[in-house]
Amino acid sequence: MARIKNQILGDVSGLIGPVVYKQIGKTQYIAKKPDSFIPGTDPASIFRRDQCAFVGKLSSKIYSIDIIKKLWSPAVKNQSRIYQRIWTENYHTANCDKLDIPAKLAPSPGFLISNPSFLFEEKSFHLKTDPLGTASEINLAKEKFIIPAGVIVLKDPKSPALPPTEIIAFKGKNEILDLNSELNITIGLSTPEYLKYMHFKFRKCYLILITLNENDNPVHNSECLLNRLT
Repeated sequence: MARIKNQILGDVSGLIGPVVYKQIGKTQYIAKKPDSFIPGTDPASIFRRDQCAFVGKLSSKIYSIDIIKKLWSPAVKNQSRIYQRIWTENYHTANCDKLDIPAKLAPSPGFLISNPSFLFEEKSFHLKTDPLGTASEINLAKEKFIIPAGVIVLKDPKSPALPPTEIIAFKGKNEILDLNSELNITIGLSTPEYLKYMHFKFRKCYLILITLNENDNPVHNSECLLNRLT
């Protein structure tokens, strides 16, 4: 790109023949017209475009959940790069064509959960699991609460006016941590989210359980849970 030092044409912006004029601040630049770009139609090109779009939406929703963002904070030296780290991890982990592959909601896989089950209702859904037990290595002297958080991928809209895919974020309420009782948690959805949620037939939930200390700061997280049946 060339820079024009002595401008005699006035301020020019736009395309003239094979040349593009750009105004950046008080300086005008001239560049060659870029070659036209035709997106590839082969399966690999289509997948890359779909995957980038899917991971972009997914990462934005994950990043919007403050408690999950705190989990990523120690893994990223530059805090302004948390979103980029989430995007990169999910590009290589999640799959827009295979939604039974868990999303990367946290930088580490975390403790295991036994027999998770999901029950979807109109404005909420329920998660039920076996007791966490002592094998989870949770320290009740430090970890006082547990909270569910994650995203739901929505597909197959009931109306043709809706987009083919939506992703909504959610965060439940603090539950008192009890290692010896089964978990039976109801996650309610706020008005903007449930209005989308109720207008799609397909729901794929990605969820982690996060333990909190007495100051509501995250300590540990579980593996990513998802409903296997759609």
